[in-house]
Amino acid sequence: MKTMKEKIIIILSIGLILLQYSGCTLIGFGIGYYKDTTKSDYIFASVDELKKLEKGTGVVVVKKNMEKVEGLFRGIQCDEDEYADF
Repeated sequence: MKTMKEKIIIILSIGLILLQYSGCTLIGFGIGYYKDTTKSDYIFASVDELKKLEKGTGVVVVKKNMEKVEGLFRGIQCDEDEYADF
């Protein structure tokens, strides 16, 4: 039979192990929650929204391959043959 001191040591050991693993999880949840609730610097814009931009506005375009192109907005130019189906 285990003494009271041994039982306390076992319980504290298990508690510390659980705290170690759950603590990281709770920190991760906190960071994720903060990231999800903070406003992003990026927005997804439709063509109608782009038409409202003033020339000279700073923009960052993220291509499908995740390459970023930064510059100043100069306007919209569409290739009619490419967008004929829209």
